[in-house]
Amino acid sequence: MSSNQRFKDEQTFVAGAISRTHRVEYWPRGLICQDRVAVSEATEAMERNIHNEQNIDRPLRGARVLVVEDDALVLMELESILQDAGAETVACCRNVKDGLAAVEEKPPAAAILDVNIGRRAIAPVARRLVHCGTPFLFYTGEVENESALAEWPGHLVLTKPERPATIVAAVAHLLEHAGVEQD
Repeated sequence: MSSNQRFKDEQTFVAGAISRTHRVEYWPRGLICQDRVAVSEATEAMERNIHNEQNIDRPLRGARVLVVEDDALVLMELESILQDAGAETVACCRNVKDGLAAVEEKPPAAAILDVNIGRRAIAPVARRLVHCGTPFLFYTGEVENESALAEWPGHLVLTKPERPATIVAAVAHLLEHAGVEQD
């Protein structure tokens, strides 16, 4: 094969309303691969309907939940999980200062707290939540090494990573036992 020549292979698969095209180009200096997946509008509409039907039972419907977590990806995941479960407002904070400000602005119905936010302990936020009567749980990666948890022996601790259903059930339990009514 000369430097200008290439070999091209393209395959298309169709399964119902979804089609996939797999294309490979072999060049003397490298390889180009492309995968394209097309979903029909009917399939997208069907997925939206299924999503809406699944959200009829949203255990956190209308609840305002505070999340204080320094890891941006974990924070975004928790926000998504809580919103999918019906939480109306999720206040997401990546440091203790912002967590305290969120509690002062409008106390949440419940909270999820990482034990260590950067190099700081979450204790100031937890103490403020106790003062406001807001139930909270801890979501941490190192339960065995968390001496800061000793101050909060009666609070639920979830270990990272945890399944979304478990997180939602734990927050729903907090709300139920705090007597918080959702919409």
